[in-house]
Amino acid sequence: MREEVRKEILGILDKAIEILKVKEEWDISQLSNLSDEIINSAIIFEDEDAVSIAILIYALYKMLARKTHDDIIYTQVEHELINARKILETRDEDGYRGRIKYLFDLVNRIDTELSKYFQELIGKAKIKKGSTLFEHGLSIAKVSDVVGISQWELMDYIGKTKVFDVETHETDAKVRVTLARKIFGMEK
Repeated sequence: MREEVRKEILGILDKAIEILKVKEEWDISQLSNLSDEIINSAIIFEDEDAVSIAILIYALYKMLARKTHDDIIYTQVEHELINARKILETRDEDGYRGRIKYLFDLVNRIDTELSKYFQELIGKAKIKKGSTLFEHGLSIAKVSDVVGISQWELMDYIGKTKVFDVETHETDAKVRVTLARKIFGMEK
């Protein structure tokens, strides 16, 4: 695991643990914000560990929003997040991944909707990545084709952002293609 990813995950774990320490009414919105933050990190780092923690936090957010099994989330899950953080702090990556796998198993036993959360999160990540490509000058049709989402989903998301409110400069087509290849790891 790259050091920058490890530090990012440690920071995310710290925030999640702090949120789950005491049950409060704004925990759902804090987990939602944390989930959005992690999705961005997972997109940037394109790292399996970053994606795993993003899915886990998103699943916890969805479970709290549905008000199911709060007691387990605030006790067992919080305890296991603390254990995972301690293990990652010592740079024991295999031990950390084992703890995260255990947390996924625990969440899956509590809430069988985990695979649905995974699909939702992947969809959100694709839309965000597509929006970024659109901001850099690719057409909605091209972005939709490259990322694998519908133009309607992308337009709906872009319509809610401030992409059109920002003045842009023209970017040469070659620069846009180079950027797209870089983003998708297809550099020549």
